Amino acid sequence: MGPVDAVLLQFGLGAAALALRYFSRPFIACFQRCTSCVWNCLCCLCIYRRKRASVPEGAAEEPSRCLRLKRFLATHAAVRWYWFHMAMQLGFLTREFQVMSVAWQESWPREVLLSYCALWLTYTVVLVEVCHFSSVRNKDVVTKVTVDGILDMLLLPVNIGFFGHLCVRKLALPSNDEHSLHIISTIMESSEIWEAWALWSVLGLFVTVVDVESRRDPANREFAVPFRNLSLQGVRTWVFMIIVITTTRLVMTGVLQSRAPTMCFWASKTCTSCNELYDQNIHLAAGAVNFILCSFALAFVFTFEHSFDEYLSRIGPFWKFWGVKGVVSVTYFQWLVLSYGPLDLDEKRIYELHCLLCTLEMPILAVIHASCAYPYGQPWLDYLLQLQQQDMSENEAQGASSRVTRFRLTEFNVDFTFSTRSCQAQSWIFAFYVAFWSAGCLASHRLVVFVLPVAHEVQGPQPPIYHATCNTEGDIWHYLASESSKLHFQIRNDTIEKHRLPGVGGAWLPLCGRANLDCQPGFHGTPSLRCSPQGKYEPTGICKPIRCGQPNEEAGHARLHKNNLVIREWTSDMVISYECIRGFVGKVRAKCGLDGGWTFTGQCKEVLCPDPPLVPRAKPLLEPSELENRTWQAGMSLRYQCTDPFIGIITATCEDDGNFVLHGRCLAFCKTPPAVDNAIANYNNSVASFGWSEGMRVTYDCMPGWSGTVFATCREDGQYSIEGRCHMQCPDLNRMLEDTYGPAWTDVISVNGSRSLDLTGTGEADLVALSCAPGLAGMPLAACQEGRWQVLGTPCQGFPTSMGCSCKRQWKFCRNILQRNCIRWHGCHGSGSVRYGWCEVDEQLPCASANTPAWDYCVGQGPQDDPEMPLESEMGAVVLRYGLFVAAGLLSVAALLFLRQFLPVLDDSCLRLQEGLCEVQNNYTRKVTWVLRKASEKLRPPLLDDVKIQPHVSWFSPLFDAGGCHGLQLELQIFRAVDPPLEGQEVGDCAVYLWATRGCNLVYKLAVGSKSQLLEKRFNGRVPYGTTRLCFFTDQINREDDTLRVSCEILEAFRELESPVEPAAPHPPDWRKALLAEGKPVPEVDAVVAACRDHSGPEPLEGQLLYYMHINNRLLDLVKDQVDAMRCRMVRTVEWRIENASLLRLCFPEGEALCSPDFGAAGIEGLRLVFYPCGYLGATEGFCSLFLVAPAGAMLQCT
Repeated sequence: MGPVDAVLLQFGLGAAALALRYFSRPFIACFQRCTSCVWNCLCCLCIYRRKRASVPEGAAEEPSRCLRLKRFLATHAAVRWYWFHMAMQLGFLTREFQVMSVAWQESWPREVLLSYCALWLTYTVVLVEVCHFSSVRNKDVVTKVTVDGILDMLLLPVNIGFFGHLCVRKLALPSNDEHSLHIISTIMESSEIWEAWALWSVLGLFVTVVDVESRRDPANREFAVPFRNLSLQGVRTWVFMIIVITTTRLVMTGVLQSRAPTMCFWASKTCTSCNELYDQNIHLAAGAVNFILCSFALAFVFTFEHSFDEYLSRIGPFWKFWGVKGVVSVTYFQWLVLSYGPLDLDEKRIYELHCLLCTLEMPILAVIHASCAYPYGQPWLDYLLQLQQQDMSENEAQGASSRVTRFRLTEFNVDFTFSTRSCQAQSWIFAFYVAFWSAGCLASHRLVVFVLPVAHEVQGPQPPIYHATCNTEGDIWHYLASESSKLHFQIRNDTIEKHRLPGVGGAWLPLCGRANLDCQPGFHGTPSLRCSPQGKYEPTGICKPIRCGQPNEEAGHARLHKNNLVIREWTSDMVISYECIRGFVGKVRAKCGLDGGWTFTGQCKEVLCPDPPLVPRAKPLLEPSELENRTWQAGMSLRYQCTDPFIGIITATCEDDGNFVLHGRCLAFCKTPPAVDNAIANYNNSVASFGWSEGMRVTYDCMPGWSGTVFATCREDGQYSIEGRCHMQCPDLNRMLEDTYGPAWTDVISVNGSRSLDLTGTGEADLVALSCAPGLAGMPLAACQEGRWQVLGTPCQGFPTSMGCSCKRQWKFCRNILQRNCIRWHGCHGSGSVRYGWCEVDEQLPCASANTPAWDYCVGQGPQDDPEMPLESEMGAVVLRYGLFVAAGLLSVAALLFLRQFLPVLDDSCLRLQEGLCEVQNNYTRKVTWVLRKASEKLRPPLLDDVKIQPHVSWFSPLFDAGGCHGLQLELQIFRAVDPPLEGQEVGDCAVYLWATRGCNLVYKLAVGSKSQLLEKRFNGRVPYGTTRLCFFTDQINREDDTLRVSCEILEAFRELESPVEPAAPHPPDWRKALLAEGKPVPEVDAVVAACRDHSGPEPLEGQLLYYMHINNRLLDLVKDQVDAMRCRMVRTVEWRIENASLLRLCFPEGEALCSPDFGAAGIEGLRLVFYPCGYLGATEGFCSLFLVAPAGAMLQCT
């Protein structure tokens, strides 16, 4: 509970007083009707009967005691709204006394004492004035309306003084924070509601006087009514807006910020408090609206008072207006002086002085109201009441407007000469008033203290009654348990008590709240947990494992492993290993404990080897007695001497595992290698001087005309074993195929689909797989035996038919009548949907006769139980088709005859347009990429038993146009695995070539995958130009989709086009006469031209025009290179950032380098950094080495 609750309760009780003011009459009338019958039945029934029986006939009946009591209570005990307001205000004053007594038990602060005394003084002055005006209020309805407006002004100092005292008392308490200043500012601005209400009441009094007086002056009546409505509407708008603005600020900064602060976090989805939300989004706009409306309201009232001063002069409008205007003006300028004046006060002191001065000014305002603005018993009041009654009478006489008819009386009789001086009441009535007032004040005090307990004011800020928490992921403990493996956080003991919710188990973190946590055992850090506005936990901070100190490099007979020397941080639960020194075995480990210390496990035991082993071909160099009585420890060794004729040194070393390990051998030596038929030994004379030891091999080279592999191996007995032999080579395979199949053998057979058969056998049993041309059947093979080629397998011939003939190599078959769907087949036609194969019979072979059918089934291409001829039953369709063809041909001839004059022109124009369009499109094509699918399967077929039979294979791309050239084609060639590159060639198994037409001079780039080569060639149309062994094609295959990209990029093209010159046909000699006979004009031509046409001049020359076309696509590349070079010149410093640097020494031992990507700097391209993390071999100083690689000839000075 705090001042905001007191303000809200004060506003609530004020609203109840207003409700009692405006709605008491209909409620009391209804209540009286309901209780009258109950009163008569229960209380007064018997007394009324006795009185009625004792009264003589004809005499007037006296009212009974019960009836008189009822009338008395209805008259004097009625709850008046202003007394209700005063009683409630007294309850607040008495409560303030209790609060200050509990808060400051010894002595009250001076500021609080001054403000409290000023509040009582204000209350006393206002109470006297309310007593005076209440005596004349109950005369009639008109008087009540008038006096209620005056009472609004009289109660203003009490309301404002109460708010000022609340702020003074709140600031005097020791526990004040930034939010308290927000509360103080809100309370002081809340008092503007009563100021606006009072200004509305003052304007209402002015309007009443002007309405009555303006009726006597019709000229001013037309001006007074609209201005009256405008002024009232402006003041009402200000009252409404100030209520809305103040209520909003009280709810956001006073209620939500204190009782439910997380509601604003939840609504805005940000960690912005209610105070900040109000200041950022509402405060400026609300202040501007309030200032504008307040200025307009004061301007309306001031203008209204000034414009109708002659009407308002008898009621003294100056002090009535300035009684409200002075409050606004004085408090506003007072705040400006304290905030921006020369006093240089802090914010809290400014608020304290401002609130105290406002409270001290309220008694002065109450005195001004009682003496100057609203003095009781003065003529202004009589004049005002008379005007009100006159206004009521005139309205009733004229029909009564809607505003006044609410207060119409059944009987209206007013004496205009009455005085406002109250008559002296009887003593017992005065005593009744005192008792009734005391009971009301006591009830008011009890109500205020019950709603606002005094203890809550002294105890300080109360905990919020509602918190929106992070409940989607559970409470804090469950969330930390679920994230324990990642965060290693641990909840504190006091966290549960701080963040416990009433009636709910666990600790729940409110939105935008933060809780400090601890780390789990073995970890250290300062973690915390935050609840985001979205209701999600956000951990901050890191719990790092506890580090142990530098471990000892030696522990007994163990030494720290070299891999652990790289580690610089040892955390809890980390285990390091030690290696035993020479002569000891075992495992020693050390574990970093949760307390930061090392715990060792394991031990190293001494290693002893048994007696040395017996070695064949050798004997030990120690005596047998020494061998028996000797203990062999790890690291000790024994030497052996080889016996004749073996040579060598053998050493037996006792290793760490307790066993002897032999090093060296006793070897036998062989003499000069023997001679082999058709082969020559290949060895170095320096080796021959030492001889060949056991296991060494000597290779032989076959003589010219022979091929094979021969080598001799030195055996244990000192003799050689010969393996392999040289075979006679076979001649070129082309001759044998030409002799077998004739000069046109390439039309019959090929090697795996390639016509390039420049092959030579390499020896005995070499095989070359051959394939038949399309339309022929067979499986031939070429075998190299005894130096000559032989064709094996089935030869290539036509597919046999069921009648003993052969199929045509190529034949056409059409399926429909119009022959639009025709297919050209090679050899026998068979598919998965047809169970048999068939073809057109070759009638040129000897087997053909007059009875031989034109179509027949293929032997071995399906079942032979259906020997029907497929096309004989469709003869009628064929005849119909030919008839249609003849008709269409006749129509075509007629159409051509009709259009013979236009078709040549159109055909020529279309052809030229098409050629021009292709030429334009072709010029913009710069790069063409040939994408090969399933490259790993297609380009390298499955290997046979012998890799030597794999031939060279070439694949050709489709024809394409690029860079202004037509008819280009790419050729990809794969080499055999057994063919090594020639001397001077690059290493690789694939090459790419470009075919181009004659006259093309190209600068182009051929690429296979990412490997490319730049070429410049002039093509003759017969030979391709390209690369030789560009790369290994398996390295360039895209592993993701198994594709290989072969591309050609035209950088610059020079092309020569030839256009023949055709002379125009000459005119006949009488061409002029023919034109004159047809009535056509004869054109006037030059004499030379006419002579040419008449064959009178020289004949035109024949020849051709040559067009040279140049297309350059390298301009953009040159510009880009120049821009890159300019940019490279501007680069001065290059930094190479290496991630995970702590692992470099583990990954790169001494002598191994890590290279950076190529870069350019200072105008030099192709620079590279070479870094040796563990040092360069041969380096004498430093821990690591760094080198810079630059192009040859570059001189650099760098750091």
